[in-house]
Amino acid sequence: MKQPLPVSFTFLLLIFFISQSQAQMVNGVPVEKLDLQYIQLSMGPGRNNKVVFVDIGQRQEDVIVSELRLKDEQGKAMRFNSLVDVLNLFYENGYEYVDSYGFSEKSAGIHLLKKRK
Repeated sequence: MKQPLPVSFTFLLLIFFISQSQAQMVNGVPVEKLDLQYIQLSMGPGRNNKVVFVDIGQRQEDVIVSELRLKDEQGKAMRFNSLVDVLNLFYENGYEYVDSYGFSEKSAGIHLLKKRK
């Protein structure tokens, strides 16, 4: 007969999994709390582990490029394997894909997302 897990062990597992979840931040604001209808995404150069830049309508002269990066709760730039990886993250946080434009040899394009209703 299997013994149930002790309550203390179960509690420790729960704490571990909660602490492993990361809040994605843009300009210090969690993605799920962005109160914006539209946002734009672009990906930094490189084939793997790309950095994502998020345009939430900031004035260009006031923006520090590092603040446009999608960051984890420790303030480190998050890296993604592909655009689909990023789109899935934003879908989980209430956004849907609308359109893409501006593709070139040096650019993976700009991707427009809209808040789902």
